[in-house]
Amino acid sequence: MPTDTPAGTLPARTHLAAVPGEPVLDVVVPVFNEETDLGPCVRRLHDHLGRTFPYSFRITIADNASTDATPRIAADLAARLDGVRSVRLEEKGRGRALRTVWARSDAPVLAYMDVDLSTDLNAL
Repeated sequence: MPTDTPAGTLPARTHLAAVPGEPVLDVVVPVFNEETDLGPCVRRLHDHLGRTFPYSFRITIADNASTDATPRIAADLAARLDGVRSVRLEEKGRGRALRTVWARSDAPVLAYMDVDLSTDLNAL
């Protein structure tokens, strides 16, 4: 597929227009029985995005039918942190969780992070 961009360069990108009340980025964190790690990791991700991301964002915790305290912790995080929501799925599966949440998202940029934040947060 031919382009007008010389090899080795990226085309110029324009900034996304921010729409009040709508996030530009929706980061989905799929979880299953993560009661120990969920709170600290979501707070760390929320803090990082709040300090470094120049647009509005949302963190969506997608609970995959956890049987421990994960759903309660996710709901508590959603109630306490702006831009965090919790979605409970009755069936397991990371792919199912991502598909379900992304299909319902109003954000133009969709991403996901594992709950252990093993990917460098600066990659966002």
